[in-house]
Amino acid sequence: KKVLSLIIMLNLILSIGSNVLAAPSIKESNELKETREQKKQIQQRVEKMDSEIDSVINEIDKNKQLMNKVNKDVKDTENKLNQVKNNVKEKEELFGKRVRAMYISGGDSYLDILLGSENLSDFMSRVDTVSKIMKFDVNVVTKLKEEKEAIAKQKENLDQEKNKLSALKKNNEVALLRLNKNVEEEKGVLSKVNEKENELVANEAAKA
Repeated sequence: KKVLSLIIMLNLILSIGSNVLAAPSIKESNELKETREQKKQIQQRVEKMDSEIDSVINEIDKNKQLMNKVNKDVKDTENKLNQVKNNVKEKEELFGKRVRAMYISGGDSYLDILLGSENLSDFMSRVDTVSKIMKFDVNVVTKLKEEKEAIAKQKENLDQEKNKLSALKKNNEVALLRLNKNVEEEKGVLSKVNEKENELVANEAAKA
């Protein structure tokens, strides 16, 4: 009977000891599982942010190309506008000289043309010619002014587009900085999670 009691007691002690040893192992196993799940979630977030970073970088490159084109268009438009302004000024000065010349002698003025008439029929013909020339001069100046206004409007639109692109560029750069910062923070957390995972794996291996 004493031997039997001793055997039963020994089995009971071993059973309790086994349960005590098994408990930490289960806890560590669950902790390892949770750690790996956390690691997986962090990696997924990092991958998503990396994808967003690529999209923002592509947007910045696209925006840069558009900005270069708009800057070139603005420069070309400014050159055209300056050319038209000069043309308008020249035509207005020429027209003014012709009109003023009608009241003074000398030169190929409208008055010279009329006074050079040989008869009434010639005079009427010259009046018609002078009228057409004056009308032509006025039309030329008017068209040039209209062209100047159209080009000025075009430049205004380009300047507005340029401002929009500049604002978009700034927003993209801010977004890129934010994403890069977030990625670095997530990678820092991931590094700690990896350390914890390695520690748990090493503990399990040591108890195996």
